Amino acid sequence: MSDNHGRLPDGFSQAQNTRPRGFMQNPLSQITEHVFLAGVTGVTRPDLLRSAQITHVLNVAGGECSHLTYDLGPDPASFGEKSALDGSEADLTAGDDSSMIVKSVSLRDSEEQSLLPYLDDLVDFVSAAVTSGGKVVVHCMAGVSRSASVVIAYLIRDHGMSLKEAHDHVIARRDVIRPNPGFWIALIEYELNIRGDNSVEILNYAAGSVPSLENYRKEMHVRLRLGWMDHLFYNFGVQVLMLIVQMLSSLWIFSDYSR
Repeated sequence: MSDNHGRLPDGFSQAQNTRPRGFMQNPLSQITEHVFLAGVTGVTRPDLLRSAQITHVLNVAGGECSHLTYDLGPDPASFGEKSALDGSEADLTAGDDSSMIVKSVSLRDSEEQSLLPYLDDLVDFVSAAVTSGGKVVVHCMAGVSRSASVVIAYLIRDHGMSLKEAHDHVIARRDVIRPNPGFWIALIEYELNIRGDNSVEILNYAAGSVPSLENYRKEMHVRLRLGWMDHLFYNFGVQVLMLIVQMLSSLWIFSDYSR
């Protein structure tokens, strides 16, 4: 299921990011009408949670964020009754004054972290929150890799987007996202399982592997150019150093011979 009966809210599908890359206007980034993406900063400010009317929290950095509580601040009851959602598997760490439902899962932001087995369960939580009429924020430490990957998976499964479309949609609303290489492999496999084909592949370069998306390819080409220049300067420096050593050696030999 998806927000707004399978469609994104008006303006969301066409929205473009006109801000400089790396600049976030709001640490609590709205991805769809009911789904938000954040790091720790975005979920520890009651004013942001209250303004967004957040009812559900999905913490995918459970171990690192186990100390967090989520608080809407004064008068959370003004947002209506608590959404009905089975929290039997959730780590309920919401503050005493909060009506939010919280699920916590410990994922490491590491290429070695297996993500694929978790995705359906995590997307189910997001879907259930949306279906209940709630608003859910998915967060990790920085809102860059783990939580972004889960939100992208949600858009693939529940909004029928391709992986490329989902990535472009999310990065237009939170331009610092960057799933790690291992998560990209998991998302590519997830897209294949859901859609039967792939819109993104892994490209292998001498300097490493990147997904076949424009921003990643551009960054890799810059790295390759800089790496080539570094290689040239290194070799040039080595040659100059060897020449200096040879000249000094020749001078020493000549001086010794002159005596």
